[in-house]
Amino acid sequence: MDIVNQQCVKLRQLFHQIEGCSVEETNRKDNGLLIKSNRPVPWKDSLKPQRGESKYKIGYIFPKKKGLGLYIDFPKGYFEQENIKPVINPEQKLKYFNQGETAKGSWWRFRSDEFDSIHMVLHNEILSTYDFERPELQTLFEQIVAASYSTGN
Repeated sequence: MDIVNQQCVKLRQLFHQIEGCSVEETNRKDNGLLIKSNRPVPWKDSLKPQRGESKYKIGYIFPKKKGLGLYIDFPKGYFEQENIKPVINPEQKLKYFNQGETAKGSWWRFRSDEFDSIHMVLHNEILSTYDFERPELQTLFEQIVAASYSTGN
């Protein structure tokens, strides 16, 4: 099994273990896996139904040939970028790109609009050493799901 599939399996298992959350395959052309809440998310009115976005969407996992993308949404103002940075990028191997900047390589960003998001793209060389099983990362994901689940309608 290649590194993308290995890490994708770990991520799916991680999210399936979080109460109120599941990961489902989609009909998207990009093979995105939907990370979803058991209830509609608080930002559901900001999602794009014309793009087929579910009102249960917490985020997506995008397995690609050369890496993995992870996009996770949460209520606006729930986390500060400074608090997330040491959890997302503990070894500082990921380049940070501001919202609107063209990103390349392995990177992450904190995005804020009607709701906030963490976007990460890990290319194979970084993905092979990235530890999705770190307790602080698992706790962050649990907090995001709990916030999305508990404040949903």
